[in-house]
Amino acid sequence: MKSSKIASLTLKSPAFKNGGNLPERYTCHGKGIHPPLSLALSSLWNVQSLALILEEPNTVSGSDTYWLVWNINPETIEIAENVIPPGAIEGENSFHSVGYTPPCPEFETHRYDFHVFALDTVLALPTGSSRTDLEKAISGHSLAQTCLSVHYAGRPKVNQRKPTSEWSNPYKP
Repeated sequence: MKSSKIASLTLKSPAFKNGGNLPERYTCHGKGIHPPLSLALSSLWNVQSLALILEEPNTVSGSDTYWLVWNINPETIEIAENVIPPGAIEGENSFHSVGYTPPCPEFETHRYDFHVFALDTVLALPTGSSRTDLEKAISGHSLAQTCLSVHYAGRPKVNQRKPTSEWSNPYKP
């Protein structure tokens, strides 16, 4: 991490607490929309943009990516529910779609991590870029980072109801 005058970067959500439970609304069992997030930088010195990665660590494949967003204005203090900040760009997640794919575990409780990075550059990545592309672009440019973790308990398929949004469940055959 580069030396900077940033004392801290924080990430919270009015919908859940760090280490708490993700409300069903933000999963495939609910509306399938992304939750609201609150961001705070103690200083904007040299910060040109923010980037966000939502992942489920510790999966069979290593980790699954549910959402990639970059070039978020560093003055952004809130990412509203189901709204992408103006000027921000979304990437392709592990489910081969651009944007947010809601968690949809079938069994047990799973952990999901929202990572936010304060960057000293605006990234020259097009819409739909991969996580690998994003991580390469971030490398050497992160001034600060933070993580917000949340859990969600899956349901057996027999008890699942269809999502109420137009989102398509990638876990169904």
